[in-house]
Amino acid sequence: MRNIILKISLSASEIKAKMNESKSKEEFRRWQAFYLVTEKKMRAEEASDITGVSVKTVYQWIYFLNKDKSKLSPKSRGGRRKYLMTWQEEENFLKELTEQSNKGAIVIIKYIKEKIEENIGHKVSKDYPYDLLHRHGWRKISPRTKHPNSNSELQEEFKKNYLNIWRPPY
Repeated sequence: MRNIILKISLSASEIKAKMNESKSKEEFRRWQAFYLVTEKKMRAEEASDITGVSVKTVYQWIYFLNKDKSKLSPKSRGGRRKYLMTWQEEENFLKELTEQSNKGAIVIIKYIKEKIEENIGHKVSKDYPYDLLHRHGWRKISPRTKHPNSNSELQEEFKKNYLNIWRPPY
């Protein structure tokens, strides 16, 4: 296979220190591959078997180390890379929904989906409104089982005085 040429001047102890300081498994594997290639004089195929990555990945890591050390650390995969509305637009949209629900309107997903499609200008999937609400910490709130102004004593008195037999109207 290809010869591996490393243009770095790190000693074995420095590479081992980097391995021990690594904060993730991916970073540890990178430094382990460098150690195996430089100090143990292994080929990329042997280093890839030990580290558990493909041969192409080992070659990429070595290329990045030779070319630009800033690309060596693994990128974080978190965050929203694809979105239909910005975070601020979503918050403003939910404020409108809050105002409507405070007036007494029952806000359902079908209505939310239609409003989102009006704002964006194209159709969205059925689960997008659920994801939107979940992202902003909303939860399902169902109607109360009792009226807040109900009086249980009056209800019990009514039950006692009400006729037990139903009579049809004349």
